Amino acid sequence: MVGNLRLVAGRHPDDTALHALVGELSARSADFASMWADHRVTACAVATYEMRHPLVGPLTVTQQTLSPGQDPDQGQSIVVATTEADSPARTTLALLAQVTPQHDPARPGVRAGSG
Repeated sequence: MVGNLRLVAGRHPDDTALHALVGELSARSADFASMWADHRVTACAVATYEMRHPLVGPLTVTQQTLSPGQDPDQGQSIVVATTEADSPARTTLALLAQVTPQHDPARPGVRAGSG
């Protein structure tokens, strides 16, 4: 994922928000800083990694990036994160879905069940 972020940063050298993000990630994570300093550039459409959610902790997810055409800079991309069936991460995500307010697509800005 860090190699893919480096690829994106190279495509957008004047993106100050992106460079601020890299700075913040580097300051908060020695692992990220080390990987960023490695200078590997890697395009990836599928990656499995561990993320940390502030409410439920670590989750192992597989991320897929779906882009129209060959050039990801042309148009929007959809990023989907999934978990393995019957995995602890799947159980944790199901629990998180139960305790997290859901948005009602028919009423933007209104959480489901909040009238």
